[in-house]
Amino acid sequence: MKYIYDIILNINEEKVFYEYFEWLKKDKIINIRKAPIFKVSSSIINDFINYEIKIDKNFLKIITNKSLFYKKDTKKIDNIVILSNGKKSIGVSFYKNGIIKYISSMVIDEEDEANRIIKNDKEMIIKYKKNKKYINNNIRINNKNNNLLKELNDDYKNKKYDKLRYIYYEIFNEEQKNIRIIYQKLLSIKKYY
Repeated sequence: MKYIYDIILNINEEKVFYEYFEWLKKDKIINIRKAPIFKVSSSIINDFINYEIKIDKNFLKIITNKSLFYKKDTKKIDNIVILSNGKKSIGVSFYKNGIIKYISSMVIDEEDEANRIIKNDKEMIIKYKKNKKYINNNIRINNKNNNLLKELNDDYKNKKYDKLRYIYYEIFNEEQKNIRIIYQKLLSIKKYY
């Protein structure tokens, strides 16, 4: 069995997969000293991210009590494993009954390391059952949109016109002198947020 060392994972209670750049300060980030790592297919990665999964008890036995944590006060996180297809790596924790408890993306350098560790390994076949599909309402993305809108409004009120002209030029590749037109057009292009 191969292991990866010194990684961090986001164990949010929402059972929603967030990329590392969407992690928030309020999220529970844990530091793992050692975790088993396996190469799996891309379809397994996609299913684990998008569905409630219950894994086979044989795989659960393989990963049970194989992880170590840095903080002694970290509550017991059961059955953690890193799964990678060589391009994408995820951290997963399972309840004792085999259902996913937490799922996490990895920060870039740690994900690169995970991909490198399993690069030449054979894919492991994991038996599992797909249950309901997770629904991600993109709440965190919407919060970022609100922050961008707030910043545009603040820049306009505080007469940071050069900044608004610069953003406008970067998006539309054209110069515009009229700041009202710039402001209105920037507010109307939500797809760029």
